[in-house]
Amino acid sequence: MTEQRKFKISFPTELELVMEREFDAPRELVFNAHLDPEIIPLWWGPRQYKTRVEALDARPGGQWRFIQRGEDGNEIAFFGEYRLISPHDKFVNTFGFDGMPGEPGEEEYNFIDLGNGRTLLRTYSKFKSKEELEGVLASGMEWGANETYDRLDEYLAAK
Repeated sequence: MTEQRKFKISFPTELELVMEREFDAPRELVFNAHLDPEIIPLWWGPRQYKTRVEALDARPGGQWRFIQRGEDGNEIAFFGEYRLISPHDKFVNTFGFDGMPGEPGEEEYNFIDLGNGRTLLRTYSKFKSKEELEGVLASGMEWGANETYDRLDEYLAAK
């Protein structure tokens, strides 16, 4: 397996978070892994959690809801609504989770073909306040996102 890659994180403004990560897989495969309810439980979330897809209606206005269950039996729900789906190119959704401060924020996922079967995933997250952004960062988001996408790397490498 290739070396572990982590998200490159930047903050264009005090209300925006941008994360980028490269994958050794074609963008269609990376894109589809994000919207296929059969595949998502295989990689979504940190390793100590099991994820089940309770809802995933990948169309504008469609809802999504994933439940993560820890080894201790505790569950946390992640949820939102799809705003835009452009196959293999990008999608936009809202994103919230149990205990997240404020209302669900908007995220945009861009899948950029780098050639030679490689893809750059660039995500933009927008927040309504600096406190909301700081709250999400304090929740362990960076660690969780990196471990989640390490798992996606492993799934893609097996394809």
